[in-house]
Amino acid sequence: MINLMKKVFIIVAALSGLYIFLALTGLAGLDTETGGILYRLVIIAALLFVCSCVFTGAAKQGGIPLLTGALGLGLLAVSEIYTFAYIYLLQGENIDITVSNYSRPCAYLFFMLTLTQLLHLKQRKILRIVISTVAAVLIISIFYAVVADNLVLLNYSTLFIAVLCILPAIFLLIKSKSMFACSVVVLCCLDIAHRLMVLYQPQGLWQDFIVFYPLIYLWLGWALLKEGGRENG
Repeated sequence: MINLMKKVFIIVAALSGLYIFLALTGLAGLDTETGGILYRLVIIAALLFVCSCVFTGAAKQGGIPLLTGALGLGLLAVSEIYTFAYIYLLQGENIDITVSNYSRPCAYLFFMLTLTQLLHLKQRKILRIVISTVAAVLIISIFYAVVADNLVLLNYSTLFIAVLCILPAIFLLIKSKSMFACSVVVLCCLDIAHRLMVLYQPQGLWQDFIVFYPLIYLWLGWALLKEGGRENG
């Protein structure tokens, strides 16, 4: 399973590099209809593949971190599928606030639970309670922002929950050099950069670099299969 994911990772990396090259030459880009559809289809395919691998691994290996990580990836897949349907089937706008703006931050809750479960600390339960409490407040604010159509609150709450997720990831990365923690840090940094782009709208092709999301998801799945099944506590 892991060897298969490595091969898929190489293929997706090549496709991402090609996409960036085409975007720089003006032949493609997220601001074009074809480029947007291509990006969404690639990322959905990558997520569905990763979810199938990780959920299969969770069923065979067991382990709470593997299961919670798989659920987090599943929420990301739901978010991307809904976004694709909303934009290209319901003719919505990419900037519209939808349920996908809520489901994606919820995935961070599962990733944070996975990270704290992988941390072998006596204070693990206390850390989990503190992080869960702060995350719950942010999730409630995101839910309110989606219902109230409050874009400013949504952007900042989403930004803060990504920052919150980085903290246990960095702690685990320093403590055990966990590849899963490293992949979560990269995902959070990419989400933070994306959210800052939404807030400040820089000129140029910087938004096209979010096509690296499929690579991060494959990396997340690979790391979960390597590390998540080892911890059954």
